[in-house]
Amino acid sequence: INAIAVSPGDPQLILIGTATGGIWRSTNGGNSFSPVSDGHADLAVGAIAFSQSSPTIAYAAMGDIDNGYFGTGVLKSTDSGATWSRVNNATFPDRGNSVSIKIDPSNPNKIYVAMYNFNNAATGGTFGGGIYISSDGGISWTNPISGGASDIAIHPTNPQIIYAGMRFVFGAGNLPGLYRSTNGGSSFTRVY
Repeated sequence: INAIAVSPGDPQLILIGTATGGIWRSTNGGNSFSPVSDGHADLAVGAIAFSQSSPTIAYAAMGDIDNGYFGTGVLKSTDSGATWSRVNNATFPDRGNSVSIKIDPSNPNKIYVAMYNFNNAATGGTFGGGIYISSDGGISWTNPISGGASDIAIHPTNPQIIYAGMRFVFGAGNLPGLYRSTNGGSSFTRVY
């Protein structure tokens, strides 16, 4: 199990994301689970989260970094995790290992994904990763900081402040460490 998310609207509703078994859902506080994503192209889930402001919305970022299973994009549920559909377009890497997904606490359409790496067939197998941000519910994405991302966090009272843990950063002179954005992820600066 790579990821666990408890619904902010119902503590009995739990989603788990597994390395090779897809997404599983419990409606009884974890006493039993049922698979809910078996019809998708891959079953490697890296991260999963419910929206705080709209608890019927959940997202899953695909790919298992521990075993190296590439995932293919971002899945979205609008019915509390009962059903899922792939939402991302080609602005998100087609194969990668996602390690964290966060949703803006006041906007269920703004999503942040920390991706450790990807292998994008469309660009000839280019290696990369970093922080990916969507403002339209997971369809289109920007990549304001590239490298090997290990985690991402949103400030609890100011969603314009974003922290990103980076194992490495692409670009001359850019070092690993903790990076911070004060503009909702448009740009990041190394702070530690």
